Amino acid sequence: RDIITAFVFAFNGKKQNKNDKLNVVVTTFSTYDFVRQIAGDTVNINYLLGPGVDSHSFEPSSNDLIKIKNADMFIYIGGEMEKWVDKILGTDVITSKTELIKVTDCVETIEEQEVDGAEEHEEEEEEEGAFDEHIWTSPKNAINMVNYLNNKLILSVPENKEMYNKN
Repeated sequence: RDIITAFVFAFNGKKQNKNDKLNVVVTTFSTYDFVRQIAGDTVNINYLLGPGVDSHSFEPSSNDLIKIKNADMFIYIGGEMEKWVDKILGTDVITSKTELIKVTDCVETIEEQEVDGAEEHEEEEEEEGAFDEHIWTSPKNAINMVNYLNNKLILSVPENKEMYNKN
């Protein structure tokens, strides 16, 4: 029975019972840590960027794309820092079973500002509407992010609502 359940899950991408864990893929350490603190071991969390990986130049491997394709929930920040995400949205990497959670939807973003003395790169064009993607550095945004992620997790796994709210 377990083999059949695993096969059916792998084939159709649906959780078979409430003992199956939600598969969550995240793109930043802040979202990884928030989800881990809220959900604990009730979800499988895959953090795409390992130690020492620069999120500004990250390009997903084929294994990363498979993780995203098999995810129940894909959590990302968006913006210039994660330009690669725009490339996979609307492709077959994102399936109908994958809930897309763009964390900037729950916070007020601020316009990215140039820092005096920062090196400018000619190949980089100033993008209209560009925002500072480091949204978790604001305590107010961090609170909004935790509440938003908590609510999304509860919608996906309502039987854990009490534990998620407590955490």
